[in-house]
Amino acid sequence: MTENQYIGDELPIFARALNWKKYWSNLIKQDTFVENSIEIGAGIGSNIPYLLRNSKQLYLLEPDTLFYKNYLYPYSLMYDSITVINGTISDLEKKILLDHIYYIDVLEHIENDKLELEKATRILTDKGSIFILVPAHHFLFSEFDQSVGHFRRYTIKSLSQIIPTEYHIVNAKYLDSLGFCLSTVMKIFPKKISPTEKNIQIWDKYLVPLSKLLDKLLSYKVGKSLLVEIKSNAPGNLT
Repeated sequence: MTENQYIGDELPIFARALNWKKYWSNLIKQDTFVENSIEIGAGIGSNIPYLLRNSKQLYLLEPDTLFYKNYLYPYSLMYDSITVINGTISDLEKKILLDHIYYIDVLEHIENDKLELEKATRILTDKGSIFILVPAHHFLFSEFDQSVGHFRRYTIKSLSQIIPTEYHIVNAKYLDSLGFCLSTVMKIFPKKISPTEKNIQIWDKYLVPLSKLLDKLLSYKVGKSLLVEIKSNAPGNLT
């Protein structure tokens, strides 16, 4: 168990960005259930409805004790298909094997991201996948990133450099092309546009649906977020 405390206060605001959550989660939705999956850094549990539909058993791992007690633990009492753990990935090593591992806006908060992914692959089944959603492009790193404990932003190239050599990216998409434009404006004028609740609602209601269409037209080459799937190099996974 850990007493780590999350420093940001934006989670409740982004929890209401339902269009955005539906967008990225539909891109990783599976046609069939897997046995076991886990969300690393589950926070206040806002991704549960979008991840639980993919697996028979969903583990929620959260280092922040307050989030664990106040938000996540009640889910384990309500649903037999949810198990909540207060800790980090080091507490899981060699204890369970998982078909899917999710890092949803979490990897950027972990200082040693390379070591984190090495540990993640140790508890991944041979045919399993790691899904990662992260903020994209370090030139967009802003005061907001710093205020919520981000160490970095990513590109496909920089993310591929921290993946263990026996694994590879099988799918990569930049998402939210209009959000990319907005983030650029925020970088230039940080005091004019900030991620307030009102601004997040406007972005989610109007820009995300438009980005969903535009992203596809742009072949997912432009966006403020990056979504990737990682698999092992084992035969049958080299797609």
